[in-house]
Amino acid sequence: CQRVGECGRGVFPIDSSRMVKIMTPKNLLVNAGNLCLDGDHVVIKDSSGYAAEEITFLELYWNDYSWGNGGNSDSASFLKFIVSLEEPIKKRLLTSGFVDETLLSYREDNDCLLKRFVSERSVKFEDQSVLAPVWEFVNHSSFSAPLRVTPYGVETPPMEPRSEEILFKYSGKNSPMSMWKKYGFACECIVAYSIPFSI
Repeated sequence: CQRVGECGRGVFPIDSSRMVKIMTPKNLLVNAGNLCLDGDHVVIKDSSGYAAEEITFLELYWNDYSWGNGGNSDSASFLKFIVSLEEPIKKRLLTSGFVDETLLSYREDNDCLLKRFVSERSVKFEDQSVLAPVWEFVNHSSFSAPLRVTPYGVETPPMEPRSEEILFKYSGKNSPMSMWKKYGFACECIVAYSIPFSI
């Protein structure tokens, strides 16, 4: 179930006596470039290869639970923060390669917002960047096991029976700064990198 915990909105076991794992099967993985907006709604551009009920589920999921349920506003908040920075800071972030120029030119454009939304949630599967519904609700911890990519799909690491929040490590190279760049938040990490900066 979803509820608010120490990391914000997260996913928790309903039955603390059972092992927990969230698995998104291969048939529900969507290429990151195969999403677009129709008005305010996310739609799949090329539906070939998907059953009608899979398309219905995926579009309902993104519009009612993900993009349409705060996911787009979370991405927008990060982009608005980047745009609000003072010019010397923007320039330093840009010249160090820490932010992409497209982030600095964000002007509340939904297509740009969707691109950011997708980049925050995509994972590699069979040499493609894909989106996998449901597991994106699981929060990050540098001290958890990473997401598992199997021939059958994408899954969170199995968790022994407990009542604590389900967590996994988003990235193997997860310094606080790289996490901020990719996902829009900084966090406690095992390793920390830096960029040259003077104020």
